[in-house]
Amino acid sequence: MAEDQVRSWLRDKKRKARGRDQLNATDWDGPGVHELGPGAILTVASLSDDRDGSHRQLLRFDETNAMGRWIVTVVASSLPNARGDKQVLHVELDKFGATVEEALAAAKPPRLVMHLLDSATVLDNETPLTSAPIIVRADNIEDVFDAIHDDRRMVSVVVAVPPGGVSDEVWQRTVGQLTRESVGVATAFAISESVVDVFAARLPESHSVPRGSVRTFAPRVNVGDPADAIRHRVLGANSFARAIKNGRVGGPLLTVHAQLARRRMVEAELPSDVRRAADLLIREEARISREAQVGRMATTAQQEHNSAPNVAAKQPKAAVVLRDWLRQRFSTMLQRWLQIDQVTPDAVDALDQFIAASADGYQVAREQIDGLLEARVRLNDEIQQLRDQVEEAELTASIESESARSSTREARILRSRLRDAERHADALVEPELQAFETPSDIEELLLRLDPDVSDSPVVSRVIFTGSESDAMEIAKRDPFGRVVNKMWDYVLVLHDYAQTRENGYQGSLHHYLSDPEITSRKCPVHRHAAGESEAVTTNAKMMSERIFTVPVAVHPDGKVAMLAHFKPTHSDTFAPRMHYFDDTANTGKIYVGYMGRHLTNSKTN
Repeated sequence: MAEDQVRSWLRDKKRKARGRDQLNATDWDGPGVHELGPGAILTVASLSDDRDGSHRQLLRFDETNAMGRWIVTVVASSLPNARGDKQVLHVELDKFGATVEEALAAAKPPRLVMHLLDSATVLDNETPLTSAPIIVRADNIEDVFDAIHDDRRMVSVVVAVPPGGVSDEVWQRTVGQLTRESVGVATAFAISESVVDVFAARLPESHSVPRGSVRTFAPRVNVGDPADAIRHRVLGANSFARAIKNGRVGGPLLTVHAQLARRRMVEAELPSDVRRAADLLIREEARISREAQVGRMATTAQQEHNSAPNVAAKQPKAAVVLRDWLRQRFSTMLQRWLQIDQVTPDAVDALDQFIAASADGYQVAREQIDGLLEARVRLNDEIQQLRDQVEEAELTASIESESARSSTREARILRSRLRDAERHADALVEPELQAFETPSDIEELLLRLDPDVSDSPVVSRVIFTGSESDAMEIAKRDPFGRVVNKMWDYVLVLHDYAQTRENGYQGSLHHYLSDPEITSRKCPVHRHAAGESEAVTTNAKMMSERIFTVPVAVHPDGKVAMLAHFKPTHSDTFAPRMHYFDDTANTGKIYVGYMGRHLTNSKTN
């Protein structure tokens, strides 16, 4: 498939060149570096392993034209024993010398991608990839929800709801114009007028798509978390309508809308099998390119120094002439490589040493190149982790900023009402008691929850029984204490809940968080999970990770399952969690059995 698509694409490029600098060839024979035309080079690298029947191939087309230097890379992987996808095509487009921002703005989908999507069934996990929007009617409405909830997809899902009074064909064409620059990195769905109400009823208000608007759903959608909605951008109906002129979508909106999906794809972490295939092929490509360059240099050098005439064919005494010719060539070679004016017997030993040193140097260079390639892979992994952390920080900051604005507005209104009622004293808020102030780090937090050493009033109701080493992992990922602050907030929520239970409250913590009549400390209800999913509770291995220590007064075994937990961060590769066991009905206390990285579940990467 990869070879067929690249050949077809190159033939199409040659046909459309129309006399300009064009390709002289559109075919190649096996691995190597192939010059196809002026400023057009195709590098082919292949690897096969008979032990597992795997095949990997890299096709990299490097072209310089009036628009700059562009590099299109296709990595094809056939992996019969892979855990996930067994047949994968990974296509990359690079603009040489451009920054990431410049490339995201300038790089339109190559026609290669259009050809591929039109000629084959392509899936990103279970989400179909197409070159045009999919019209959604009653018979295929489940497809759009399957795509939105596909937790393993990497592409964005674009959903457009018509404004009314527009035929399905016109709406599909209009959405296609909006999304034509994100083909290959997004799947677009144009909702038919006939199913608008049905579609709207299936999504909560936080994740809804209003009439006439377009919403881009990022990977890993969580419709149960209202805060998750901020990740999935909405192009409003008015903004979309303004970009439509004479029935066509134009202007900068096309590029701006595509950049979001492009950025997500560029910053996404590739599946491990695909990443390994690319790494192996990049090394093989480096070897092929290096040997091709060495070969070209040797040929050029040979041509430049091969000036001695072959007189053997012109002289009757061929053996004598050949001997003289060899002597002359050998002397020329010694002078060339050793940079000497006069050839002596010692020069032969010097040449041998020169050759040995050059061979050793070449071997060292190869080892250094391999080391640099390995370092490149490690740096790419580190960059990906940093991108994940930045995205998580930005998302969390946005959510907390919105929450702070809401709280500030509420406090301002309530103070105004108290002043109007001449209850000025009630408008004053006493400072937080020192015992309840946020700890400086995770270690101090744990000490406050240790009944053997703590003098904090919190420990009378909330006790930590978990592993300190698991909790200390947070310190490595939380240099500014953001997660510690959240963990402490949840500890105070547990403390006030236990106190409320002691005063007669009968509801669970989840009900407590949702009860508008209770004014004690709370957190947003979406930051709390009362239990785990069925995928976890029916998996023995995953459940075993959630068994934590408690006093024997709580359970004779000294261990219980702690499925309820708090979620301090939205989602990232670390995603710390705090699991607890509510024993307020028995000992009157709550036991925190775990603080640390997200435990394994069906979505763990």
